[in-house]
Amino acid sequence: MTAASLLVVGVAYLLVAVPAMNCTRGCTFSQSYAALISAAALALATAGIAIGSSIRRRPVQGNGDTDWTWALGVLFIVGMLLIAARIPQFVCPDGVTLDANVSICIDTVHPRRFPPSDWIWLKRAILGLGVLLGLTVVRSSRWVWIAAPVAAATWFLGAGWLLFDSFLRLR
Repeated sequence: MTAASLLVVGVAYLLVAVPAMNCTRGCTFSQSYAALISAAALALATAGIAIGSSIRRRPVQGNGDTDWTWALGVLFIVGMLLIAARIPQFVCPDGVTLDANVSICIDTVHPRRFPPSDWIWLKRAILGLGVLLGLTVVRSSRWVWIAAPVAAATWFLGAGWLLFDSFLRLR
C-alpha cells in the first residue's frame, strides 16, 4: 500500500510539474519551484519502486512484523499534515480582500477594515487528531482492514489537494 501510494503520487506530481518546468511564455508557476517539485516527485516515485521491489522479495511470516504499521501511521499523519497545510490560516468574507502583509480584511465597497477569521485552531485540531489517530488506531494491526484504506485515502486527499492548489488551479 505504501509503495503504491508513493509511486502514484510521485508520478502524478511529475506529470504536472514537468510541463510547468518547461513553460516558456505566460507561465503561471515558477519554473525553479516546478523543478524542485519534480525532483521531490522523482524521489517519491523511486522510493515507491524500491519499497515495492523489496517487499516482493521478502518472505511473509504468519504473525508478521509490526514495522509496516508504523509506516501506515506515518502515512496517515503526513496525509493529515498536508490537509491541514492547505487550509488557510486567515479568511475574509466573499468580496473582501485579505492583506497578507498585515493580516487585515479590507472592504472596498463599504470602506472598512476588520480582522480576519482565524482558522489556526482548525489546523491544529486536524494535525493533533492526525497524530493521535496515526500513533494509535491506524497503527493497530487489529484494525488494518479499515486503517489501511483510510491512511491511503488521507494521503491521496492531502497530496491531491496540494497538487491541485499548487499546479492545476493556476492554469
